[in-house]
Amino acid sequence: MKHEDHRTHRRRSNRKPDRATCDGTRLQGCDRQLAWAGIVIDTNNYYPQRDGHIQELDNESTTTSELLQAHLPTSKVVKAFNHIYAAQLTTDGKRTGTNNRRALAIAGDDPAAKATVTELLDQFGFDTVDAGPLKEGWRIQRDTPGYGPRRTAEELRKDLAAARRYADQ
Repeated sequence: MKHEDHRTHRRRSNRKPDRATCDGTRLQGCDRQLAWAGIVIDTNNYYPQRDGHIQELDNESTTTSELLQAHLPTSKVVKAFNHIYAAQLTTDGKRTGTNNRRALAIAGDDPAAKATVTELLDQFGFDTVDAGPLKEGWRIQRDTPGYGPRRTAEELRKDLAAARRYADQ
């Protein structure tokens, strides 16, 4: 291999992917090569009027997070951050133990991945409410009680329990 060829090969092998995010629930631009056996935080929210109709989500046979997990099988998907405005991530966080600290819900199938995301939320200043496995992530999607408003952990637990499937609304 010539010296020039070696440099070119090295540059290519060290090149970072141009796109490390997925575009919405259709997983456009989501390259399976980008996934690894690490944690992927799913912040997706499905809006049919924006995303187009996706049969599995419309008939509630799966969730956005389960779709993402199927697309990235070696990753550990955790649903989080989908029910807070981005600007509130920098304004609503409080120290651990603060009264009325805001809580955010997570859902995931891997306990260690959920523990890591829980630590991250705490570092950002939020309590965590575990909604259960990915299949329960629907409890914190649009049109459910906990989607959007500022809630403490106790309030958010009640909201998750009160959530109803679209077919039951």
